[in-house]
Amino acid sequence: MDSTTDKEQLEAQKNAGQAHDEDEGKGQTAATSLTTNLVDKMKAKMMQRTTLYTGPFMKVPPTRCGNSCFGMCGSDCKCDKSVCGDCDAHKGCWEHDCYCSCISPNNIRCRNFMANILTCAHKACAGRFCKGDPILKCVGPVDAFNVRKKIIAELKKAPKVQ
Repeated sequence: MDSTTDKEQLEAQKNAGQAHDEDEGKGQTAATSLTTNLVDKMKAKMMQRTTLYTGPFMKVPPTRCGNSCFGMCGSDCKCDKSVCGDCDAHKGCWEHDCYCSCISPNNIRCRNFMANILTCAHKACAGRFCKGDPILKCVGPVDAFNVRKKIIAELKKAPKVQ
């Protein structure tokens, strides 16, 4: 979020709301208007999609999107050799990490251990793609949880209108 623009918008809404409140009984209060606007902003943000590129591919797991073992099979840098046989980066795990580490751990492709939609589209399919070069991008919705946290923080900072 661009904080300068958002602060200016909040101030303008507050001023407009105060003027509106002077006309008793007409429409929403400034606080309700501000809350409605922020909720609408949150919904619009959550509808956005983001595209992330994770290349170039490397066999030694690099650090990407805060994950220091990006593409390695296993969780939290705990190598799971039963998936692809070693602790290198692999196609399915790389693509899976794109959704988990770069998009959101709440992403359906992350929760269901899937790879890129062009690679596989059913639950637990990522582990079957150990060979080959991964698709180096993932597309998904912006992390709704983080958007919600930012909107709540904005609401808490908003001036109280009485």
